[in-house]
Amino acid sequence: LGAEFSHRITGEVLDRLSNSLPFTLTADQERSIREILNDMAAPEAMNRLLLGDVGSGKTMVAAYALAAAHASGTQAAMMAPTEVLAEQYALSLGPLFAESGISWALLTSTTNRQQRQQLLEDLASGRITVLFGTHALLEPDVKFKQLTVAVIDEQHRFGVAQRQALREKGSGCDLLAMSATPIPRSLALTLYGDMEVSYLRSRPRATTEVVTKLLPRNNKGEAYDAIREALKASQQAYIICPLISFGGQQLSENQVQEEIEPELITEFSSEQDREHIKAAEQEVVFLRNKVFPQA
Repeated sequence: LGAEFSHRITGEVLDRLSNSLPFTLTADQERSIREILNDMAAPEAMNRLLLGDVGSGKTMVAAYALAAAHASGTQAAMMAPTEVLAEQYALSLGPLFAESGISWALLTSTTNRQQRQQLLEDLASGRITVLFGTHALLEPDVKFKQLTVAVIDEQHRFGVAQRQALREKGSGCDLLAMSATPIPRSLALTLYGDMEVSYLRSRPRATTEVVTKLLPRNNKGEAYDAIREALKASQQAYIICPLISFGGQQLSENQVQEEIEPELITEFSSEQDREHIKAAEQEVVFLRNKVFPQA
């Protein structure tokens, strides 16, 4: 990966970023930021996974890694698997970076030719410090003056070669991967010491309390009522079935049945379980016609 780079982790840039935040960081976020910045200050290249559920604040933690590159006079890239997500980075972090004096840009496959050409020139000259984008960042003509930090969100959505290709656009580039669902390869790397892990277990700001309920089968009407209320509020719901289908059996609109015959199930542990196992392809017909006909 080339010669490693030791980042500067103190200074006005990081202070301005902290002062510009309209909210207070959680203890998990503060700890993860310290771990990441300490890695970046070390002479060895960082290889860290930031693990946290959706809404736990991973993007704000990553912002400090991006800002540390600016504080060190170098550049950073943050890659997302979709254009929508890359645009969300720009919308959420862009104003904070602008207030902190950090130059940034967004590059996707829909960036028009003229804007792209100017962006590439600014990137190569170092006038752009932070570049948000999608797979478009991997194009050969996307060249940095000095890339020292690569942040990859939803890293399981990228192949090993793609993650490596972004990192190799800079010499000794630090890597911060982010995920709510780490792939087995990443977990193996953490177990064998090749990748460190930072955890976000709590959510920032006040959010609606998460309620978990366990209902007996004869109370499933209560669950259906909760789903109806969610739908009325323009929210979404999902129902999980352990099987996709029962051996290819398809039910017509006139063959809707609430329970599938037990003899169709052959691999479940008890007779009681077999009587209630659902398969998605058949269950959706029942739900569409008998439970949520207006959905």
